[in-house]
Amino acid sequence: MKETRIVLFLALGLAALAVVFYAAFAGFPAAPGGSGERAPSAAGKRVAGSPGGRRASGGTGAPGGGPAGEVERGPRPPGEEEGRAPEKLTPEVLADLLDRFADENDWEARRRLEDLLKYGPLEDPLGLARVFVEAVGKGGNHAAIVAILLPLLRDEAAKEQATRDLLLLAEGAKDPQVLKAAFLLLGRLGSGAVVPDLARLARAQERRETARAALAALADVDDPSAAAELASLLRDLQGTRLEDLVIRAIRDARSGAMARELKPLLDAGQPRGLKLAAARAIGLTRSPEAVAPLRELFAGEGDREVRQAAIEGLGYVGNAAAARELIRIYREGGELAPVAGMAIGNVAGPDAAAPILEAIDTVPDAAVKDSMVKSLGNIGGPEAEKKLREYLASPEETARVRGLSARGLAKSGDTEAIPAMAEALAATTSADRNLRIDLAWSLQHMSRLPKARPLLAEKVLPVVRRLTSRPVRTPDYFYLLRLRQMLEGLGR
Repeated sequence: MKETRIVLFLALGLAALAVVFYAAFAGFPAAPGGSGERAPSAAGKRVAGSPGGRRASGGTGAPGGGPAGEVERGPRPPGEEEGRAPEKLTPEVLADLLDRFADENDWEARRRLEDLLKYGPLEDPLGLARVFVEAVGKGGNHAAIVAILLPLLRDEAAKEQATRDLLLLAEGAKDPQVLKAAFLLLGRLGSGAVVPDLARLARAQERRETARAALAALADVDDPSAAAELASLLRDLQGTRLEDLVIRAIRDARSGAMARELKPLLDAGQPRGLKLAAARAIGLTRSPEAVAPLRELFAGEGDREVRQAAIEGLGYVGNAAAARELIRIYREGGELAPVAGMAIGNVAGPDAAAPILEAIDTVPDAAVKDSMVKSLGNIGGPEAEKKLREYLASPEETARVRGLSARGLAKSGDTEAIPAMAEALAATTSADRNLRIDLAWSLQHMSRLPKARPLLAEKVLPVVRRLTSRPVRTPDYFYLLRLRQMLEGLGR
C-alpha cells in the first residue's frame, strides 16, 4: 500500500513537471488574434469597442501582444498582413489615437497612426482634416503631434480643407502654442493662395515668437508670391523690432524668386536704412542673382555704411563670382579694402575655391590670408584640402594659418591630414599654445569619424600622452588632456 502511494505521488509529480515544460517550450494554445501568443493578462485587457483595441491600462505593448517597437511596418495597411480586412482610418479612430499619444504618451498609438496615414484606407478625409485642426486648437502635445502628422494625409481636398480651417483658427487663437502650430502647418500645406493671409497675420502679431512663426511659414511656401510678400514686409518693417525676423525668413525662403524681389529695394531712390537691410537680406539668399545688384550698389553708392553692407552681402552669397568681386575690391585698395578681405572668410560656395587659390599666396596682409584660409576650410574639396595640408605641414607659415588649416581639414573630414597634424603637434612647444588648441580641437573633431580612429590611436595618442605627462595649468594642457581622455576612451 505504501509503495502504491509513492508510485502515485511520483506519477503526479512527473505529470506536473511535463505541464511546466510544455508551457515553457511548446506554448499554450493560441489566444484569439495571434498564433502562439499567450492570452492577454488582466493588465493588458482590451477595451471592448474602442478603436483598434485600445488597452485599458495604457500599456505599451505592440498590436497583437508583442513587445513595443516590434510592429511590422510596410506598404500594407495595418491588419492586411494577418489576412484581415485593412483597418480604416476614421475620424473617430484618429481622435482616439491622437488623444492616446498626446495625453498618455502612447508610442504604439503614434506608430499605428503613421501607418494608417501612409498606407491605410481613409474614411471621410474631410472629417479627418477637421479632427486634425480641432487637435491643433487644444495646444500642447496635441498641436505638436499634428504638426508632424498632418502633412502625411494623402488627400488633397482634405489638405485644402485643413488649410482653410487653420486660417480660421489662426485668426482667433490667443494661445501662442496654437498659433505657432497653425502657422507651421500653413507653411507646410499651403500654396500661393494662403500667402496674402499669412502676410496679414504676420503683420498683426504682437509677440515676437508668433511673428517669427508666421514669417517662417511664408518662407516655407514655395511660390513667387511668398517672395514678393517677404520683400514687401522688409520694406514695411525695416527699422522695427521685427526687421531681423523678416531677414531671417528671407534667408530661409524656398522661393527662387527671392533675390529678384529684393533687387528694387537697393535702387538709388530707396531710404538708406532700407538699402542697408536689403543688402544684407539679398546676400543671405546666397543666390547667384544677388551678385550683380550688390556690385552695382557698391559702385554707385556714396554712403560708406551702405557700401560696406554691399561687401558683406557679397561674402554671404559666397560663390565664385562674389569671391572674385571681393578680391577685386581688396586689391583696388581704399578704406573698405580691409572689409572686403575679411568678408572673404564667409565665402563657402563649392565653386569658389579657384579664385581664392589663385590669390592666396600673393596677398601681403596676414589677416586677409587668414581669412582666405578660413574660406578654403568652409569650401572643402580636393584642391582646397591639398592647399590646407601644405600650409599645415609648413613650419614657415604662421601658427594662425596652420591652426586654421587644421580646423578646415577637420571640418572636411580629411583623414589624410592626421599624420601631419600629429607631426605638427609633436613639434610644438609651450610657446605654441594657440596652435596646440587648434590642433587638439581638430583632432577631437576627427575622432567622430570611425575611419579616423585607427590613425588617431597610432599617430596621435602617443604624442598626446607625452605632452600631458606632467600637469600644467594652461588652456592648451586642458584641451590636450580632454583629447587624450577621448582617444583612450575610443579604444575601450
